[in-house]
Amino acid sequence: MRSALAVSSRFASSLRVKCPAILALRGAWGVQMARPNNAETGRSTLRPAAPWTGSVHSVGLVLVVLLAAGLRFHDLDRTSLWLDEAVSWEQASKPFLEMIAATARDNYPPLHNIILHVTIALFGDGETALRAPSALLGVANVYVLYLLGSALWDRTTGLIAALLLTVSGFHVWYSTEARMYALLAFTATLFVLTVVYATRRPNWLTLTGCAAAGTALLYSHVYGSFVFAGVNIVVLTALLLRSHWLAVDWKSWVAAQALPVFLFLPWALILWGRARHGMVGFWIPEPTAGFLLKQALELAGVLSLGMLSTLACLSLINLAAFFPRFWQTGSAVAPTKAKSWLRADWQNAILMGWLVAPISAAYLISVIGQPILVARYVICALPAFLLLAARGLKSFNLSIPTTAVILTIVVFTAVPDLLYDMFIRARDDNREAAREFSIHYLPSDRVFFIPSYAAVPFQYYFRKPLADSRSYKEAADVSPADLNIDRFWLLFIKHQADDAYEGISIAKRTHLVTSSLLLPRLKMFLFERRDIGH
Repeated sequence: MRSALAVSSRFASSLRVKCPAILALRGAWGVQMARPNNAETGRSTLRPAAPWTGSVHSVGLVLVVLLAAGLRFHDLDRTSLWLDEAVSWEQASKPFLEMIAATARDNYPPLHNIILHVTIALFGDGETALRAPSALLGVANVYVLYLLGSALWDRTTGLIAALLLTVSGFHVWYSTEARMYALLAFTATLFVLTVVYATRRPNWLTLTGCAAAGTALLYSHVYGSFVFAGVNIVVLTALLLRSHWLAVDWKSWVAAQALPVFLFLPWALILWGRARHGMVGFWIPEPTAGFLLKQALELAGVLSLGMLSTLACLSLINLAAFFPRFWQTGSAVAPTKAKSWLRADWQNAILMGWLVAPISAAYLISVIGQPILVARYVICALPAFLLLAARGLKSFNLSIPTTAVILTIVVFTAVPDLLYDMFIRARDDNREAAREFSIHYLPSDRVFFIPSYAAVPFQYYFRKPLADSRSYKEAADVSPADLNIDRFWLLFIKHQADDAYEGISIAKRTHLVTSSLLLPRLKMFLFERRDIGH
């Protein structure tokens, strides 16, 4: 403790800044970094850890990772591929350069499509094969979050955070989807981990790893750039303040972060060009209070949101400022009340930069320009939120049995959402639509897809060529001349499915519906002319 105070004293005396706020921030970060674990817990450094704790953590980690794998790889083909997954399949199935060109015409970077392209070449394009990379990345995210929690504080905090992510129904759901969301969460966590390594122990290996992780993050999703910017703002601010916890110098850090920016620049220009001409296919509503609450409940869980939010807030509060005796139980140091109730340490700064940047940036863009804030994009911030919650639980400095009881309660609040996402929640059932279609389809039939992209998931399941298929943006675009045929199909998906009955009114004048499939976000009708015996 004396060494920590001595370091803090020399550090503060060397400052040439008169601003009290900056002085307090620099002092807090410096002291916390001198003894990160002891400053966190307040416990004596003279009391050694029990020799069996390492084995307990190792066994616990193995069990958590196995549970994460079981939840994410279970029944990967339970639900049909929905529109966005089918679009990823269609793009990734093309030859490599054509795949890159097709992705450039969409609204996201190509890293996930590249992974799918390799997966399809090696294992085929079945539902399980397409979703397996996301499941694997979801499991890897659990392990990397454990490493990050251990690097920031201790192995117990890392293990609690890993368990919370393991049982997150939201994370499990998007770890079983052939889209880039599991990749986004994984690369965000990996980037922050490499940032901690590179800033604390800078060398060519850690700095290169940080640059590589940053590049992967930027190429995973547009929201990756928000995480990249938020974390870098924290580190650059610390460099400006000459914070004691940093071991990296200006030149090394700027070089390591300039490389991902340079490598991502070509795709950033592509995305900027698309944004200038309007993003295609976005149906995200305005970020009203009700909509934001709905997204928060989906992200954290209906029952878990309140408890996890409370724990995350407690991680930012220095409990020693209110309960010095409780906080320093078992310490060789006499209980003293902390000077500040807010933890202005470097760990919190990094996590808050990671958590707040993507949410606030997306909200501002949604308010000023086009709405882009939706829960599945914010999955990049979910590991940060759960890590703060894990620290909040650990900060109570409770006994192991008491901590285990509270953790069990937290986990059980996540179970209803987890069960719903694993066994009840469903995607658009294009598989059933293709099966029903194949029973009644004749080569002479004409097929209408409304809107035009409805053909993509349908064609994934119905692999035979259609002799006569037409696509329209809306049902009103279908002309009477198009319907001058004995048999035709109308297939509606997404928002058009709600207006399907109005869209078929013109067809009912001369045709009868002889087969139909009515699902919440998918409706399909077979029409046959009235004068051919029906």
